[in-house]
Amino acid sequence: MAVQMSPMLEKVSAQSGPGIVISELRFSGPNGASDEFIELFNASDTDINIGGWLVRVSGSQSTSNADRTRIPINTRSVVRPGCYYLITFTPGTTGYSGRTPGDHTYGTGFADDGGVAVGPPVPVGGTFVPTDQVGFHSRTLYFERTPIVGGPSTLNRSFERLPGGGNGHVDTNDNAADFQMIVESTPQVTHV
Repeated sequence: MAVQMSPMLEKVSAQSGPGIVISELRFSGPNGASDEFIELFNASDTDINIGGWLVRVSGSQSTSNADRTRIPINTRSVVRPGCYYLITFTPGTTGYSGRTPGDHTYGTGFADDGGVAVGPPVPVGGTFVPTDQVGFHSRTLYFERTPIVGGPSTLNRSFERLPGGGNGHVDTNDNAADFQMIVESTPQVTHV
């Protein structure tokens, strides 16, 4: 089991990097299968406006490939360098149970062994090109090189990108190598 980093230690200055990455996530938690969140991190050295971006989902058998939510265009959708943006399942008795309120919520959950991707909207006649993707099964459409091993759980745990690297979080484009399981989950939002 990995050692949890303090949220204060995670707030590092971003340098020139890949842009928006998925920095922490879970697809089930203490409230059950819909106790979900996806934390995004700006690993670049410039503001990134993610307003209008898509969060897409795929099941473990590649049978579903759907938009789960579209990030609204507002002041919070401009993510500054080194800052976080939190997307959560609708809070409640069976939804997101975290103490940190999300910047945006959605109402249809993810398959526990599926994958998630985030990226700009698809241009007319174009193809969705995610800026980052994370998966828990090799047959989901969304994962990088090797999926994360870890199934559903009712523990207050999550999978977090390893701290470090020039951009604040390790990103080698290999989900299994880049993420660690942490107990307790520590989703964050930061607005500067």
